[in-house]
Formats: sequence, structure tokens, C-alpha cells
Amino acid sequence: MSTEISDDYHLEPPPDEVILPLPLPPRPNLYNEVEWGQHVNQNDARIAYRFWFRADAAIQGDHNTAGETPFLHPADDEERAADPMHALARNIYNDLMRQHLAPISPNDQGTAWTSHSWGFHDIFPKDEQSRDDGDNIRWIFFENKSAQSMKSDQLKEALAERGLDHKGTVAVLRQRLETYQKKGPKCYRALRRSDLSHWGVERTDISRLFAINISEDETARTVDLYTCAILRSPYNPIYWMGRAYCHYRHAMFDLAIGDAYRARILLEVLVNPMRRNVQPGLYTLIWHAIEQHIEAGGVQDEIRWLRRSNGINYFIPTMRKALQNIICLSLMALQGWDDHSHFEQDLLDRIIMNDRDTLPFKRRPKVFDKIKNSPTCNWKLENDWGRNYLYHERRSGWSRGDRPYPYEADDIVRLPKIGEGEGFAEKADEFFVTRNASLPWKKCKIEMEREQRYMMLATKDIAKEELIWVEMPSARGHLATKRPPLPEDHVPERKLDCDNCRRAITRQERRRQRDELSRERRANARNKTTREACVCIDSDPITIFCPARGEEGDETCAENARRRYHFNTCGKDWEWLHDAMRPVIYSWKDKTKWLSHSNEMHGTALSLLLREVFDITLLRRKTNPTLHAHEIDELLALEGRADWGNQSFPFTFAANIQVPIDILMTLGVDIFRDLSFDTWVIQLVLQKLLVNAVPWDQGLRVKINRADKIKKSWAFPKASQQEDWPDENYETYDPTCRFLYLFPGFSFFDHGCKDNGNARWGYDTEIPNRLLVWATKPIKAGEEIRISYISDQDKDERDGVLQRVLGHAQIMATIRLCRYLFLLIWL
Repeated sequence: MSTEISDDYHLEPPPDEVILPLPLPPRPNLYNEVEWGQHVNQNDARIAYRFWFRADAAIQGDHNTAGETPFLHPADDEERAADPMHALARNIYNDLMRQHLAPISPNDQGTAWTSHSWGFHDIFPKDEQSRDDGDNIRWIFFENKSAQSMKSDQLKEALAERGLDHKGTVAVLRQRLETYQKKGPKCYRALRRSDLSHWGVERTDISRLFAINISEDETARTVDLYTCAILRSPYNPIYWMGRAYCHYRHAMFDLAIGDAYRARILLEVLVNPMRRNVQPGLYTLIWHAIEQHIEAGGVQDEIRWLRRSNGINYFIPTMRKALQNIICLSLMALQGWDDHSHFEQDLLDRIIMNDRDTLPFKRRPKVFDKIKNSPTCNWKLENDWGRNYLYHERRSGWSRGDRPYPYEADDIVRLPKIGEGEGFAEKADEFFVTRNASLPWKKCKIEMEREQRYMMLATKDIAKEELIWVEMPSARGHLATKRPPLPEDHVPERKLDCDNCRRAITRQERRRQRDELSRERRANARNKTTREACVCIDSDPITIFCPARGEEGDETCAENARRRYHFNTCGKDWEWLHDAMRPVIYSWKDKTKWLSHSNEMHGTALSLLLREVFDITLLRRKTNPTLHAHEIDELLALEGRADWGNQSFPFTFAANIQVPIDILMTLGVDIFRDLSFDTWVIQLVLQKLLVNAVPWDQGLRVKINRADKIKKSWAFPKASQQEDWPDENYETYDPTCRFLYLFPGFSFFDHGCKDNGNARWGYDTEIPNRLLVWATKPIKAGEEIRISYISDQDKDERDGVLQRVLGHAQIMATIRLCRYLFLLIWL
């Protein structure tokens, strides 16, 4: 029996369900966006090695005490001869394999190794002699500077860098610096914290000025040693791997994955020819950093392997396997099962391993099935009411919100002890009420109540239906839809919206702005903007602004955007970021097109807001160089760790690790050198946005049951069913939240039940993204303004849904219920 095949079979699209979606969203085509640092010098490599060596030797000490046979035990002469190739990851890999079938329990986090502490002279002993000439080693952490030629500000900065008191007269400061340079260092400090003096947060004391303080009286943790090594030699994957494992042992699984991913990026540049020339200069930086590390160690067997034909590539396989196991175990601990399934098999598909190394990957699926089927696991989504109603979180794992990150400052307490929060409330009132240019009248203020919560209080009598609050978004995310192209004369034409205010703009107006911008650029090639437009008008997706309104000289929407939020993002390619958040249209030979899947399933809905926060931070760091992204004015005052006692946050590899790092690199941030954008900072920003962001999609604001607004399945129609689809069919599969905004002032309004609320909120009809609050009943001066978040249609919702929607672990009238990102309610 034979089957006839048509001669034009190769012109037909593949059968349904043959093409599977990629496990992760697309990445940007980066090339020269990042300005990489210098090659590590010998002195810095020596200091970095010392930090790493102390931490790594402590692991080996634990093994020797336990008397266990190491996992990487040579079984024959061939393995014994190749044993030096494991040197850079041996101790971590051996320790990791002691418990490799299931992740550690968060309740068992911490070991003698991770809890060990080192003083300055434990790391850099007194009277230590060099191997070469026997002279005492002099550790040089800073370049010597002539104190006599330095002015007051320079002296203070130099002393602060060295962790010394920077108060006093110029003469005293000079003497202090000269004494330090003569006698040598007795302390080591790193990770300068943000300057928040304008918020009343004082960090002038040396111990508060830096996150890491190592001296005779102040000790360092294991994680501090690895961080200090990274700061000295940022392109060395060994140190990122060490800190990743340290985070894993502390049950900081999200941070472990972030560090392991950075290490993996560095290793991929070494081993993958397709990545080697993508970002010029990075390859040699990595090679040189590892080479300097091996030479600083001075182990002759390792140096001999280094000088052989493959150089440092001999040492890479063990590191890759260790990183792979750290990522897989951390994803299991976070219950990110979809991501885990991908990564568990990833390295096995790419390299050949010994049976000993593949054994954990083969045995873990059995353990995985047991965990997945346990009663406490969230794998069975049909039994999880709250999660079943959140389309974005169907594939998410969960990270805990109650455990502070290692370098998270404890001097910012939004809900302090009774009687200690008035100053912070006054600052918040100044930033979000007094300076609110959209609110010319002031009928309310931010205050703190004795129950340790912040509230919005009426300062004047307010009549029913009277407008109370007006606010423009501090950060915004406008996600563009993706459709097959339409003819220019298609009726009705697809609408364009102003990126600043979301007023509708015609395509004729776009052509006029493009023509004007082209004329300006022909006259001056450096001019990339006009009063009404910028080069983003030709980008994909389009970023367009309203035509000039009002009198000549009035600020246009484009000028307003460039003043408030449209900074480094301008002119860059962001199509990849939108594609990481929306349905994918697969094209076959540019003729047949169909929806294959949606990258919204990766939980990436916050990515555009995250980009704006990074962009704002980079601009403000020009005047405040140490500013961290989670401590910009718009985020500092919003809910934080103290409010998240029983909160869990969704976690996916794409949304929490890959996409944020790609955003930073697109903005030109060196993710290896700049630890002010460390993984813990990214997670804090995402958590703050998750709790406070407001969806602005008009389609969600209609009086229908919530269940009818939410897609409950990831299944897309087959390609054969999508032929000749009209535009409205695609709308069914548009992202759930296309417009997300951050209103920090609005976040201080408290929740009230329907009968206890006295105000409502909604969007302006003239400027679609301007938020309004108005009174639903008379409010007297001194009375708290409470908003009802829930509509009549939501009265039958269960607590599980309300907890996820409102962001708090308990639904209680006496506790402030914050808005959750995926707040699918009507106004």
C-alpha cells in the first residue's frame, strides 16, 4: 500500500500541533549596547581569589570533617590524571551532590559553611608572607592618592570608599587618609547604599553607608566573600557560581537562579561559537578573568592544564554541570514545574556526560512526580481556585515575601513602631500630594494611624460627587497587539494611541509627524526629535505622541514624556520585549499566518513597567550615583517587606530572571559589574510593582462576571481553524492586561467594604490614563477616605480569589488591602 504525496506538499504549512512553542521568550539581538569594563589586573585578581579561597576552603573543611567519599572521586588512572579539571567547581559540586534528588527545605536553610563568619584578619592575615620572596604581603585595595592635593569633597569620598570616618576639618581628613595609606588597610567595605537623606533616612554612619563591612570588629558572611570577589573580578563565572550556591544553601532560590544565570551567560560566551562574537570584547574578559584566577592560586597541576591546547575550556564542564543542578533544584524548590522540565533536560541535550553526572538528572523525575502529586503542591491548578483565575500565573512558581534578602536595608520601615512613622508620612505627603502638579487643590493628606498603617485623610469637607484626587502615572506599560499586516486603505483603520496620555491618533497624523521629523533630520542628522515626535515613531511597535495642543509654547505630550519617563529607552528596539509578553504569530512562507501560543504564559506582564523603572533609575543616578531601583521616590514609600508577612509572589524564569537582565543590557547596563541592579533589587522592584500596579484595560471594566473576563486555557485554535480570520477573532487572544500603570500616591488610599467606602476611582474620559477619585457620600475634614475595590458582581467571590486580586494574605476590614497587579475588576 502506498500513499501519494502532492508535488506541492512543501508549500503547505505543517500539520497541526507539529510546531511546539519555544520554552522561553525571544531574546534581543544585542551587540554593542553595553560598554564592558577593563581586564582584571593582577592585584584585583589576587584579592578576588583570596575572598573565594576562604569560602571554598570552608566547604572542603566540612567534607573532611564528615569523612565522606566525594562525588568526584577518581575511579581509574584516566580520571585521576584529569582530576585537576574539576578544580574550579570541585568543592561546590561535591557538596551539591550530597543532596541532589530534592531541594533543601526552606526551614533547614543554613549550614556551618553558610553561617561561618570571617573578620578582616581571617581573610587577610597579619604578617602573611609571599611564596616567592618571603616578604610580607601588602594588600592594596585602592590606588594611592596624594592627600595634600585633594579638596574637601574628594577627601570625604576617598575616606568613605575606604570605610573610614569622613567627618572633620580638611586637615583632619588629610591626616586620616595619609595614616591609612602608610599603615595599610584594617577593614574592607563594599556595596555603597543609596543616599536617601531627602526621605529622612540617614546613612552617614559607616556601618550604614555600606552593605558589606569587614573589620576587626565586624565580620563577613560567606555570601559577602563571594560578593567581594565578584566586585573585584566581575567577569569570572567561578565567583557567580559560588554565590549562587551560597544563596541556594540559604534557601534564597530566586537569587540562586539569578546568579547561576549570570554565570551561565559567561560560560556560554566561552563554549558557544554563536555567542562569542555577539558582544565584542566579552570573550577575552572572561577568559582572562579565569586565567588570572588559576594563576593567583598557584597550583601547578591546574596551571599545566591551563597551558595545554584547550586552555581554560578544560575547567568549564564541571562548572556547567554544577550550575545546571543549582538551577534545577532551585526551580523545584520554587515549584516552577514548567521551567524545571525545560532546564532538567537542557544540558543533557547539549553535551555528553559521564553516567555519574547524568544520574541526578535521571533520578530526579521520580522525586519530581512525588512532590508534584503531594497535597501541598500547586501543580493541580483545577484545585487551586485563586490560581485558576489568574491567566498569567498558571505556570508560575512561588517565592516567599517574608524573608529579607541579604543586602536589603532594614532602615526603611514603612510601618514602624507606634509613634515613629509621622516623619515618613510627612515626606510621602510632600512627594505625592504637595508636589502633585495634576492636583491644584489639596483636600487630603497622607497620615499614619496608630494601627501602624498609612491612610489618606480629608483635610477639608468634601461634598458627594466632588473630585478628590487626580494623578498621572509615574510608570506606564503599553503593550502593543500583534496582527497580520493590513492594507493601507483597510477600513476601519487600526487605531494608534498616544504613549503619554492614550488619546487616539490617526494614521494621517502619524504621517505628518514622520515627514516633519524627516525634514528635521535632513537638516541636522543629530536631531532625533521634534516637539511632537521622536525616532520611536518608526519603531516596531510604534511609539507616537499627540500633536501639539493649546497655545504656542505649551508642553506637548512628547516633551512631557521626555521630561518624565522617556529617556534611555528612546530609539532602541523593543519589539522583542513586546513579543515576550504577547501571542506569537507564526508565519509559513510569508503566506499562511496563525497564532501558535502566547508568551503571556511566562508571566511577563510586568516587563514594560520594569523597563520604565530601570530607565528612571539610570537617569537619576546621574545626580545620585548609588541609587538603587527599588528605592526611587515612586517605589520607596510603597508596600515592602514589613507588609508581606504571609505573602507569596509568582516566579517564572522568563519574567524574573531572563527578561529583566535583557532589559538592563538593552539599556546599556553591565549586569556583571553593576551590582546596584543585582538580582535581589530586580525581585524587590517586581514585588512592589506586582502589589501596586493598576490595569487600565477598558475591556475589563464592564459589569459581567469575572469568570467571563478571563481566559482559562492555554490552548489556541489549530492553524487549520485560523484561516481567513477577521480582526475580531484575534482580539479574543489579546493579552489580558495591555495597559498597566503605577500611581504611587493612589496607593495610599485604603480599602473599605462596599458599605464602609466613601469614594470611588476610575479613569478620566478626556485623558484616558489619568486617574480620578471622587466622593460617593459627604466626607468631613479629618475623616479617612476609603475606596471600594470590589463591584456588585464580585460579591460571591471566594476568599482565595480576593487574596490574589487584592494582594494580601488575609481579607480583614481592619487591614489595608492593596491592589494586586492582575486586578480584574470593573470601576
